[in-house]
Amino acid sequence: MKIEKITSLFLVLMICLICSACDGEGPTSNMIIGLDVEVVGVPVIFETDMTLDVDDVGALAVLHGLQTEGKVTILGVSYNEVHPLAPDAIDAINTYYHRGT
Repeated sequence: MKIEKITSLFLVLMICLICSACDGEGPTSNMIIGLDVEVVGVPVIFETDMTLDVDDVGALAVLHGLQTEGKVTILGVSYNEVHPLAPDAIDAINTYYHRGT
């Protein structure tokens, strides 16, 4: 359990480090990809196993904060577990940040 928390913390910190290294001047800034989505900053597809712990909730909240600052663009969130209510929880978090369905 402790290793899982350390791994999750490491991943969140790596996301923050990568996003802070991007100054918005690189080739990913303001480009258009697929379905008329304007990408500002680093394009991100967030893969989560959101079930009984809160690490993925925090990571998704951090990503939304980074998108608000224009450092990333969340292209999608994928879910890889079997809990039937987790997709609703993900949608609730996205809706809270005005990016839900």
